[in-house]
Amino acid sequence: ETKPEQGSDEAWVNQLPANGYVVQLAAMDTQEDMRSFQRSNAAYAKARILRARHKDTGKRYFILVAGPFETKPQADTFMQSNVLFNKGWLRSSKSMKTQFTKS
Repeated sequence: ETKPEQGSDEAWVNQLPANGYVVQLAAMDTQEDMRSFQRSNAAYAKARILRARHKDTGKRYFILVAGPFETKPQADTFMQSNVLFNKGWLRSSKSMKTQFTKS
């Protein structure tokens, strides 16, 4: 088993708190589109762009996530803090780790 490269998306996901959460703010097909979206509002400045793969097709896409948050109430509070965040998708660290672990 190979260790993820330090600073990689997989390494970032692996360090998430075991029972923590992130908020997925957007998903887009290209990194260029995602960077443009992230720049569209200062509220997204601290969010992280991650490269993901569709589990069915293996096609690469990009997601914008905020966090991590230690608890669900912390993530909920974040989502209520800005109208741009309240349509986000609350994701557990476990679901993120499943998506980003190389098989």
